[in-house]
Amino acid sequence: MPEGEILDSINQKWLENIYSQLESMQEMERLAREGCNSLMEYLQVPPSMIGIMLPEIQYKNLRFFTLELSMLLNNLRPILKDKYAEYKNNVDMVITQIDKRNLFLKEIKIHGQVNSIQVLPFFNKTLYLLINMKSQVIGDIGNVLFLGQEDNKKSW
Repeated sequence: MPEGEILDSINQKWLENIYSQLESMQEMERLAREGCNSLMEYLQVPPSMIGIMLPEIQYKNLRFFTLELSMLLNNLRPILKDKYAEYKNNVDMVITQIDKRNLFLKEIKIHGQVNSIQVLPFFNKTLYLLINMKSQVIGDIGNVLFLGQEDNKKSW
């Protein structure tokens, strides 16, 4: 296989991986926002459990979204160049806080039992920060997403 074809093949696989990551992140974003409400209705989860399960699912998807964004940034490092450090620092700040569940969720207890879980404002602020960062990254890599089209080819 000639060198040019090998590079094209590697570029194609890399772009497919980036696309797959973006697609996964879109689903995680959706689940972090809505928390699988339609799935719970389909599975006929008792209403008393929805107030506990929904915020937990949202929180888990926020965590997944954060980690996926971090991996995406690592994969895009050659493209982002100088902007990589800024993006990575911002995501790393979130990663250091993401396991502190009490910053994102508050358990409402009645007689010592968890009755419901409330999503705190910090959760939404963090989610929107990450969504905006993802949008900025997509804007910064837009030229790479069209590498296969001759008129849009740009060097990295």
